[in-house]
Amino acid sequence: MELDIWYLWFFISVSLFVLEIFLSSYTAFCIGLGALVAGVFSFLGIDIGYQIVIFFSVSGMILYLIKFYFRKHLISKTYQPISNLQEIIGKDAYVMEEINSMRNNGRVIFSGETWKAKSEFDEVIPKGEFVKIIKEDMRILTVKK
Repeated sequence: MELDIWYLWFFISVSLFVLEIFLSSYTAFCIGLGALVAGVFSFLGIDIGYQIVIFFSVSGMILYLIKFYFRKHLISKTYQPISNLQEIIGKDAYVMEEINSMRNNGRVIFSGETWKAKSEFDEVIPKGEFVKIIKEDMRILTVKK
């Protein structure tokens, strides 16, 4: 039994799709789609040189297009790098880890970054709450509900 090249393309494609499950970066998925399209063209009898060009072209095009999708839909448009830490006083942050002074834990998300946080009066603030930043000291935020 002779092994056709399109079997190899499909094996590569499926392997990259499985790898994507563990990586979750969409890179392996895009390259896997390129391998899948090259496999279809191989099945149709297109020359191996064209298959390689198709593989790189489709993979590159999908990576290029998905970059713009992520930039438009998944990256915050309001993100601004923090240049003056005093500017963050009075702004809202999201609690991503319960703030509990007794356990010395607590983290908030503000402007796309995670910060260590403590509560103003040592109260416990559960995960998922929005808090107001009242003080910043050595990259540790003091917050209140």
